[in-house]
Amino acid sequence: MSQNNQRTQDKLCYACGSTTHQIKTCDSKANIFIMDTKRDPLDKQQLKMELREFGNIKSVYAKKDQNCNNRNIGMVCFELEEEAEKAIEFLNNTHQYKASL
Repeated sequence: MSQNNQRTQDKLCYACGSTTHQIKTCDSKANIFIMDTKRDPLDKQQLKMELREFGNIKSVYAKKDQNCNNRNIGMVCFELEEEAEKAIEFLNNTHQYKASL
């Protein structure tokens, strides 16, 4: 493995897919899994806008298919577990999303 490739992998958070922090700084209890039940592709910016009222979002990750199109699943990593719990409650009360830790 090349040195550049290793540096890129070292920066990846395997809990949420972020390239802005490493897994050791991502609290798994503050990381939520989200699924769009209408099977619409997740929009990272829309999720940030909808969920920022619940707390500090460290990262948003939308899973992509083999053609690099967003799928209907993703993750949002909050600063605190309490923030994630509030966001889960909000998302699960909508008819479009299901969320869990």
